[in-house]
Amino acid sequence: MSISVLKSIRSPETIPHINRVLAGCLSAPSDADLSGLQALTLLIGGQWSGSTLISAMLDAHPEIVMANEFNLLRQFKNGLSLKQAARLMLFNARMFTKNGTRWTGYAYAIPGQFQGRYRTLKIIGDKKAQSSAQQLYANIDLIARMQDKYNLPVRMIHAVRNPYDTLAMMAQRQGMPLDQAIETFEKICEGAAFAYRKYPAQVLLVRHEDLRKEPKHTVRRLIAFLETECPDDYVAACAAAVDREPKKPRHDVSWTQEQRRQVEDMIDRHEFLNGYAFDEP
Repeated sequence: MSISVLKSIRSPETIPHINRVLAGCLSAPSDADLSGLQALTLLIGGQWSGSTLISAMLDAHPEIVMANEFNLLRQFKNGLSLKQAARLMLFNARMFTKNGTRWTGYAYAIPGQFQGRYRTLKIIGDKKAQSSAQQLYANIDLIARMQDKYNLPVRMIHAVRNPYDTLAMMAQRQGMPLDQAIETFEKICEGAAFAYRKYPAQVLLVRHEDLRKEPKHTVRRLIAFLETECPDDYVAACAAAVDREPKKPRHDVSWTQEQRRQVEDMIDRHEFLNGYAFDEP
């Protein structure tokens, strides 16, 4: 096999037809399993805002499968059918679990639960939070088009963290100048704002700080939003995976007065950021 084909398989979204071929080679989920699907779900929001942990928790549920960085919106634009997308998302989730549920240096295992598998498939979704928000900023009508084509509602989970911490992580981990991070984050926020305005009942705000402080309550909110069962052992396992030690990378970055002003302006303009501040405890 040529090097170019190998690279295409590693990053199949760069060549739309590759994913159709791969999906045709996979046997699960079956047509019978797909007939029980009730909804699709997307994580949206900035990177380093808790979306990977939320996705891992959802994937641990016996009736939910969550892919990690599959980029469902882009794959939808590439023409994948629901069956093709579902097969690839399940394969993605299985491989994520098989490879140790590690992402950006952290482990996201929920022991004793259903990561990478399911008992009954009711919800299937994807965590590509930053890219998904940016794509909604470019074209919010993607949600309506996906719902029409797949004949399923799309529920969006908006992962949010103190924007100063999110921006600091973008600068530190992505090597992005802080001014560029602020510009990028503004588009992410606008994409989320479009979703709230057009689909108010289909977006759930989950603050990273709430997940740390009240993990059981937050997990129950997530599952209630997705309208499925919420076993007590599942909730306890998810809560045990939460690191409750607060981290504030905002203090590791140098901010100019203008940069602070721009962030405060975003906090004022976007209701889902209201209440955050640089000096909050």
